[in-house]
Amino acid sequence: MRGQKISSTHWFLAVLAILFLPGLLRAQTAPRPFTPEDMLGIAEFVPGSFPAVSPDGAWVAYATVDPTLESNILARHPDGFLWVVKPGGKPARIAADDYADTPIWSPGGSELAFFRTRKGSRQLCIWTAATGIAREIGEAFPKDESLWGSEQLAPQWTANGTAIVYAVLLPAPPQTEPESQLVHSSDAAMPGDAPFIDARKWTLVSVEVKSGHAHPLNPQPVSLTRFSVSPNGSQVLFRATTAETLALFRHERSQDWLAPADGSQPPHVILEGRSPAWIAFSYDGSALLFPEKGKLRSIGVAGGDEKIVVEKFPERTRDPRVAANGWLAVLAARPGTGPRDSKMYSILEPVWDVVAAQAGQANLRTLTESEKETQNSDLVWSGDGRALFYRSVDQQSYRESIHRWQAGNGASAVIYSADQGLRSLYASRDGSTVSFAATSATAPEEGYLFETGQAQPRRITNLNPQLAAFTFQAPRVFHFTSADGDALGGLLFVPANTDSSHRVPVVTYTYEKLSPSKNRFNAEAQWHVSHGYGYLMPDVLIKDGFTGDSFVNSVIPAVNAVRAMDFTTGKFGITGGSFGGY
Repeated sequence: MRGQKISSTHWFLAVLAILFLPGLLRAQTAPRPFTPEDMLGIAEFVPGSFPAVSPDGAWVAYATVDPTLESNILARHPDGFLWVVKPGGKPARIAADDYADTPIWSPGGSELAFFRTRKGSRQLCIWTAATGIAREIGEAFPKDESLWGSEQLAPQWTANGTAIVYAVLLPAPPQTEPESQLVHSSDAAMPGDAPFIDARKWTLVSVEVKSGHAHPLNPQPVSLTRFSVSPNGSQVLFRATTAETLALFRHERSQDWLAPADGSQPPHVILEGRSPAWIAFSYDGSALLFPEKGKLRSIGVAGGDEKIVVEKFPERTRDPRVAANGWLAVLAARPGTGPRDSKMYSILEPVWDVVAAQAGQANLRTLTESEKETQNSDLVWSGDGRALFYRSVDQQSYRESIHRWQAGNGASAVIYSADQGLRSLYASRDGSTVSFAATSATAPEEGYLFETGQAQPRRITNLNPQLAAFTFQAPRVFHFTSADGDALGGLLFVPANTDSSHRVPVVTYTYEKLSPSKNRFNAEAQWHVSHGYGYLMPDVLIKDGFTGDSFVNSVIPAVNAVRAMDFTTGKFGITGGSFGGY
């Protein structure tokens, strides 16, 4: 105070404040470390429940995992919340008293089918946009507690919106762990293969939306892998693993079946003893299309002789998408790409080109022929069949793009491109709106909506506002040469301001090819970095028959390359999961 004498103690405290207050303020504003608790608190989309725009473009539906539920940790089928939102609006939760997921829009977009989960049971429900009311339909069945995915088994509406076909899971038989096992070398099935066998059994059911009357389509439950409903709604095509090969890991065989959607007759086998890479309904539902021996073939749904639709068809194709106007789009393996040994167990894939064919025409169009450095995927047609959308990844920069190809009028155009990981494209009926999920190296996945006429997509979700408290680091991309002489790449995460004056130890994560994950959020890497560690993710090129040597010959040169960058303490740790864990 004025006129009072300041004691030596007060002077001392004042000097301390001047010296240390700036540091204290910096400490208070510095981001706190990212912890395992923070990692477990990240909200994500439920598998198979990514943002899906309605055919009329009026709504987007999605489901998010409940991060507070301990049973959701590492669960393949986590419980979550179902949301709907209008573009520019506020999300509203459906089935607010229960968990729900797997939103599937009706052809007109006025109704939404989904699964509700309550006390270990799943129930098909329908939400009506006009009233906001949800109602049950069909019978309840057990929740899937397995480690196997079921995204290929999502419900499907008939084209006229009068019925829904869905897969009902049978209760899992009780499992006992034997105290001992006797293994004979002549056994076809090895007991140790059991964790890799999907032994679930399913029944397909068609339920009428108006009356709720249900029709079981296969009297005998099967090991279902996928199904589809014909465009005219009269038939259901499904693929199942044959019973005699179910337990033969990596030697399973599949068989395709066709059943009337009204359940009036039992299913019958299609192409008995043959299992092409895929079978799809023609645009009008009168025939089935399938590739075999370098030709695209067809066979009538009602029977009859096979026909060759396209004489010269790519040898290896997948993910057929048939448009309402007769166009067929597939992903075709580019010759000369992929693992050198086709039988080699690897995550490496060939370059997939987008190929389109039109009903009644023998000529194919390779839409990505000029894109020499991209990997392509995520095919989806607009409801009217006029526009095909797909995703590409530049194999050098790993920048991802969404393309739109106007059927029949030439090359595709990029409508969105970013240093993000993109997936799960959905298109409105007229192709004017596309929804998708996107993540980056510094932010987990969110939902977006791209509308024609807009320069940038509209973000429609905000799943993790709590992460604004953290400063995440993007990885550096570096290149090195393996001991086998192969040019490889890798990702390197380091804390901010890391250099020769601020050295860090480095944890090395091992798997196979990791650099394509450059634009995806890696919570484990951020956890290490926020605690003062570098995090190294080198690519490993597996040589057939020399798996262990391949890891050593790739990882050690990568570690030495990082050591030569002169910012480490010289201390390196190693970790890995699955294949890399060995």
